[in-house]
Amino acid sequence: WNLSIAEALTLASRVNAIFYNRTEDLNSDSKSNVHWADGILNYAEKNGIVQEGYSGKLDNVCTRVQMADMFAKSVPTDNFTEINSIDLAPSQTASEAIATLFKAGVLVGDSSGFRENDSVTRAESAAIINRVVTPAQRVTVTEKIDESDNAKVYSPGPYYVKIARPAG
Repeated sequence: WNLSIAEALTLASRVNAIFYNRTEDLNSDSKSNVHWADGILNYAEKNGIVQEGYSGKLDNVCTRVQMADMFAKSVPTDNFTEINSIDLAPSQTASEAIATLFKAGVLVGDSSGFRENDSVTRAESAAIINRVVTPAQRVTVTEKIDESDNAKVYSPGPYYVKIARPAG
């Protein structure tokens, strides 16, 4: 089951309210009451979780990069202590949020990499939330070189992320 942008914003906003000890009703700031999550969207915009541009898109499926961006901005940056390193080849990119959360052990990806534009499931979002709020649940990855395709493989047990090895 895929998460909508509205659902992801709700989760990120509630985590933000807890971390910053904000007691306001997250739905009280609704300007339009057109969508059930309009108040959440206003809260998220006001508190820097998202930029403007999500209005009218709240029912869209949330991508992994959107969710990562929301959660990377939902808590203080010092909450993301670096426990992993990532070495991207010049031809590869990772959003700042994906890189931050991977380095902190919140995201680990799979054999296809991070798949930033894929939708995020409710199960995946639960794992992300758990690792954001509980640092002891974060995953430390180990690195090895897969000589068959000259890629670095980051392995946290049964999962692994292949990243093309930089030339040289």
